Order: sequence, then structure tokens, then C-alpha cells
Amino acid sequence: MNIGGVLSLHHQAEILTTTGRSRASAVVSGDWRTDAARTAALASFGRDLGLAFQLADDAVDLIGDPEQTGKAVGTDIRQGIYSIPVCALRRRDAAARELRELLMRLRLDDHGIARAVALVRASGTIDEVLGVARASGRRAIGRLAPLPPGRARHSLKALAKYAVARTH
Repeated sequence: MNIGGVLSLHHQAEILTTTGRSRASAVVSGDWRTDAARTAALASFGRDLGLAFQLADDAVDLIGDPEQTGKAVGTDIRQGIYSIPVCALRRRDAAARELRELLMRLRLDDHGIARAVALVRASGTIDEVLGVARASGRRAIGRLAPLPPGRARHSLKALAKYAVARTH
């Protein structure tokens, strides 16, 4: 799945924020301050982690258990935020037409939101998006290779795994 064409400005900002935080962490942490390779590795890690996290977050919004997430399924749709799985479906078949018609309404009631979520769930785009999230998470872990073994590297690796495995 090529998600580049459907990344919204909101999603891109989230990814860039994560990248910036990773780069800032590299600068403020002692022995990484002067090592350009490690700083670049952390920036790349942050970009991949940000993408993995955002894609997983998009999926959780559509398939997460409200008891665990603390929010209703389809909250993004309710707020007019069209996530990657929604945008990916909008580029497809008959289900895409129905989804487009739903999303064109000024306000969706609970039934309309439930129908939109059902269309996205049935389309397979959530599985595709989660596949891209897992790949991005693996890529993020690979970016940690220039860092010395230790607690910091272990913690970043655990964070990348959590970002794609979480259910809330």
C-alpha cells in the first residue's frame, strides 16, 4: 500500500513532531550530542516511529474496544478527520462510493458513523494499514543500529514494538 498520497497534513505534522522529539533527545543526551550518525539515526527512527504510531492509532480508532480506548469507535470520522484507512477506501470500488456519500453529509448521526466504520472494516484497508505500521515499526527498530547497546536503545526498541501492538 502506498500511503504517501493519502497522508493528511494532520498526520504529517504528527510524524514530524515525533521526528523532532527524537532529534531533540539525541541533542540533549550526553554522548550523542556530537555524533551526527547517531543523531541522524534517531531522526530516522522518529520518522518511522511516528508513521507506525499514527497508522496504528488510525486503526485503533476503527477497531479498538471503547472500554480500553476510552472513546467511541469512529471518533475521528465523527470529528471530520479522515484517517488513512478511510482515505484508502475512498480510492476504491462500490463501497467507496457509499462511504463518499456518507462523508459528504454535513453531520453524520450514530447510524451513519457505524455504517462508515463497517464499510472500512469490511474493505481490508485496516489490515493493509496495520501491515504498513508493522513494517514502519520494524524499520524504526533497524534505525537504532548505530546506537550503543544499553537501556536507551532497549527502551526505544520496546517503544516501537508497543506503538504497533497497542490496542488503545
